[in-house]
Amino acid sequence: MLVLAAIALVKVAVMPLFPGFGPDVGSYQSWAGQIASLGPAHTYQEGYFLDYPPGYLYALWVAGLISNAIGASGDFSRIIIEGPAIVADFALAILIYAFVWRSGRAAMAMIAMLLVALNPALLFDTVVWGQSDRCWTFVTLLSLVANPCRAIRNRLGPRGNRRVGQTARVDAPAGARAMDDARIRLSRPGSDPASG
Repeated sequence: MLVLAAIALVKVAVMPLFPGFGPDVGSYQSWAGQIASLGPAHTYQEGYFLDYPPGYLYALWVAGLISNAIGASGDFSRIIIEGPAIVADFALAILIYAFVWRSGRAAMAMIAMLLVALNPALLFDTVVWGQSDRCWTFVTLLSLVANPCRAIRNRLGPRGNRRVGQTARVDAPAGARAMDDARIRLSRPGSDPASG
């Protein structure tokens, strides 16, 4: 956690150097101001450009409230508005750590966490470009990891789910593989996976 906190602080420290992609960052700032001023019930209005679904707007609402409460402006306000993406960076790295750690490999979990936290493409997307893609990535991965469906748990392989040497055989199209338990088969060494 301390490593991730230090990485997050460095990200926030360098954000003033990168204004982000103007049209998107400007939209985020406008939407945060709109939802902070009018509340979520009046955010979507005829003639007002807002093409995001409500989920991310709740994060912008909190950021807008914070920005307004402390009277932030300029780069400081922009950094607060981009804050949900930095929080999602932190949460995504923790989620990856927890997911890999469940397999019983603590050293590999730390490596996986750092690979996510320091991935150049993801750093560019969040810190330099000012985008919110990590928020969606975090929610999507969390829904898969936390899903109680046995088929998804088998596919993701929680700790102790498979013995050494077992591999997953997936006979379903990509969209159905996690949802259709009958299509996910665990092969055992020496058995014929096609038989069932």
